[in-house]
Amino acid sequence: PNDRRAIILNDRAMAYAKAGRYRLAFADFNASAKLFPENAALYNNRAAVLIAVGLRDEAIKDLDRALALAPKSAAALANRGSVKAALGQPISALEDLAAAVKALPRDPQAFINRAKLYLKQGRSRAALRDAARALELNARNPAAYRVRAEARLAEGEVDDAIKDMS
Repeated sequence: PNDRRAIILNDRAMAYAKAGRYRLAFADFNASAKLFPENAALYNNRAAVLIAVGLRDEAIKDLDRALALAPKSAAALANRGSVKAALGQPISALEDLAAAVKALPRDPQAFINRAKLYLKQGRSRAALRDAARALELNARNPAAYRVRAEARLAEGEVDDAIKDMS
């Protein structure tokens, strides 16, 4: 069936993308979209590759499509929030990242993404809170330690930041 073929193409596209073969990845993503245009994961995955190659505006379009199909997709919300932050849209980015945290409150990455945005905004205390939440969920997450270290440096807590980086 078309939906199964589309999922296989989506998976192969991700493999191509991981191998740096973007032209082949996009060909498979596009073929998958023609076969199964209701697949929200496809648009989120293609957006992740668009982000990787620097096409943020195109990524936003795919993320908007993914969210139209699956409004509570934490992955799509987090990705769109990160892209909006990179595009200089901090308020809208924060809304998406907060929605991602709400949609998946047990996902440390959602807290890490929001903590990174708080750091960019100079809100180190808020970043520390989200980093702590991420570490409560997964005490072995190196990205959470890194963002907490950055927040601690911003707060002048040098010794604690060094411990986190260690």
